[in-house]
Amino acid sequence: MTDPRDLARAFADALEAADIAFGHGAADARAEAEHLVLGYRDAHGWSPAAPDALRALLERRIRERVPVAHLTGRAWFAERWFVVSPGVMIPRSPVQELILDRFRPWLRRPPDRILDLCCGCGALGIAAALEFPEASLTLVDVDPAAVACTGTNVARFGLEARAEVRSSDLFEALDGPRFDLVIANPPYVPAAEIAHLPPEYGSEPAGGLAAGPDGLACWRRVLGGLGAWLEPQGLLAGEVGGTAATLAEAFSELPFAWPELVNAPRLANGDFGVFVLDGDCLSTPR
Repeated sequence: MTDPRDLARAFADALEAADIAFGHGAADARAEAEHLVLGYRDAHGWSPAAPDALRALLERRIRERVPVAHLTGRAWFAERWFVVSPGVMIPRSPVQELILDRFRPWLRRPPDRILDLCCGCGALGIAAALEFPEASLTLVDVDPAAVACTGTNVARFGLEARAEVRSSDLFEALDGPRFDLVIANPPYVPAAEIAHLPPEYGSEPAGGLAAGPDGLACWRRVLGGLGAWLEPQGLLAGEVGGTAATLAEAFSELPFAWPELVNAPRLANGDFGVFVLDGDCLSTPR
């Protein structure tokens, strides 16, 4: 039987020669090939039929430009495999590095309540809940497909007793006490840039990417409403990608901190597009 690692090495050569774009969790052809082969193995196991099935998926990856996570139904994120249904945003946020480092040194105390805002498949919030096993977790998204996929991942990691998934347009379905840690990765791509993204991004919902003319349509709502839901001693960790400078200028009164990451690739502008913000900068009565 063909060894998965050998197959991944052969696939890497084919992907290296292909006219495709990386950016959905893999930085290069080698990582992409490993995600394809090992993601398939995680989803389906390994059998004599696996190499032929994977060759068919490799052909689709190259010919149809479908991201690997949507071919295999699995994405590697924060050192774990997550289920990713077709049409759901694929987790790839550099916030994972902050999660795995338990948000040091910015988080003042271990959180009791975590909120994953615009959760997609739930990977960010679930990874954080696994790092903080005493915390409860609320995950919200407005997309029904994302809500369903997140529920699958909550069950996959055995978090049903302390995690709840809500269909919500940001804060509208929330209740209860404030949160100690909020992780937010809302849409932030300026509308004019959507048409210039590689074809791979067409497999994801446009509503998970586009955010108005300047990319801040969703972030304005988040920062405008989060003060009622974040503890003053809490922390917001967010991703804004290449729109970081626009965000900093639009909210110049807020003291964003922009962590230097070790393992994440830098964006074209040289930074990582990830910030943290103390809750006392946002806290408002409710």
